[in-house]
This record gives sequence, structure tokens and C-alpha cells, in this order.
Amino acid sequence: MKKQEGAASANADAVPSCAAVPKHCIVPLQSPEQWSTSQTALDHTDNGLCLICDANLDFPFLADSIIDFWRRWHISMGTWFRDYVYIPLGGNKGGLAKQLRNIAIVWLLTGFWHGASWNFVLWGVYFGILLVLEKLFLLRWLKRLPAVLRHIYALVLVTISWTLFAFTEISKGAAWCKAMLSGMLFDSSSLYLLLTYGPMLAICALAATPLGKRFYEKLGTRLGQRLLTVVDCGGLACVLVMAAAYLVSGSYNPFLYFRF
Repeated sequence: MKKQEGAASANADAVPSCAAVPKHCIVPLQSPEQWSTSQTALDHTDNGLCLICDANLDFPFLADSIIDFWRRWHISMGTWFRDYVYIPLGGNKGGLAKQLRNIAIVWLLTGFWHGASWNFVLWGVYFGILLVLEKLFLLRWLKRLPAVLRHIYALVLVTISWTLFAFTEISKGAAWCKAMLSGMLFDSSSLYLLLTYGPMLAICALAATPLGKRFYEKLGTRLGQRLLTVVDCGGLACVLVMAAAYLVSGSYNPFLYFRF
């Protein structure tokens, strides 16, 4: 018993204080997905229990397959389903058939986890089918293609998935996909949208690559921590103003997670 207490004390001492961890790495424990990253630690702050976790995104839009995308996107959710659903079901043990069955179950549950709507279930089934196909043969074919084509493949399929995710009415989502993949590619309204959202699109594209991170790190080295904090606050204020402006100029746009 004393050995266990000593080990627990040693582990507690090894956990860094929340005060010593960057703020973006500290989140309150609000949902099961937040309990699981590859290196998770619990600590207490003045506000109560918190979670110190690894990054939840790893440049997912640089992925070159759907398997690679889900290793990079929403890492905490994927890790939670892996540890508490996929592995208890048997994981990749017991042969290929059971592994594919486990993948299908995990992604069906992932769809239900996002909300009580059939479009979320369809979204989970969509990714489940793609992952099964890649496990069976598609990934081997993709590896023969140039990196650019693999990247385009992943981006196209992920973009289609967001359409399934966004429209609770499946028929509207299907119509949107049809409009994306057929008809006129560019017109006057497209030019208007490009000019309106172009700056934000450019910022997001930069932030989705390591270039944005490298620029931020170099900026921090040159400015120092105090000035970098000022720049952070100014940048966040600009993003807030731009987001508010886009919401005001756009149509009805409810908060995404209110639908879950």
C-alpha cells in the first residue's frame, strides 16, 4: 500500500502545474473526448479541475489520405473512441473481418455522438466506408500516386464530408454536393464571394500549414513575451471584429454546437 502511495505521489509530482502550461493547453473537463490524449494529466487550479493535453489538431488539411486525416483531426475524440470503443471491441486483433467490423461500429457511434440527426449518422457511415476501403486496398493504390494527387484526393473527400455534416436535411446536402461537382464553375456571384471572403480564406489557408506556426514562433523570438502578448490580444480582437462583420453581412448562422 505504501509503495502504491509513493508511486502516486511521484506521479503527482511529475504532473506540471497548470500555471506552467500554455493557456491553450488547459481546458475544463466538459466531455468524454477531452479525457483522452496520448499524454494526459490532471491538475487543480483556482477554477477547479483541469486537463493538460496535447494538441488536438496536427495540420489535418495537409493529409494525403482519410486515415492520415483522422490521425491529424480532432485527435482527442479519435483517441477516446480508440481507447474506449475500438480496443475493447478487439481492435485489430482477430483478423481483418473483425477489424473492419470494429471500424464500422466506431464510426457509426461517432456519427451518433455528434448529434441526433440522420445527417450525422450518414457522416459517420461515410467516413467509416472510406476508412474500410483504404484499409482493404485503396491506401496501397494511393501510395503509387504523386503526393499532390493524394492530397487533392483527401481534400475533396473531406470537403464532401463537411456538406453531409452541415445540412440536417440530407436532400439539401445532396443538392449542395451536386452543385459543387457539376454546373458552372465560376460566375459573377463567385467573384463577389471571393472578394468578400478572400482575406479570411488567405489567413485560414496560411494557418492550416506549418508556415503560420513558424511565422508566429519567429515573431515571438523577435518581440519577446510581453510584446507578443500584446500582438496576440490585438490579433484576436481583429479576428473577433472580422467574424462579427461576416456574421452581420451573412444570413442566419446559428452556433454549430447548438445543433448537437
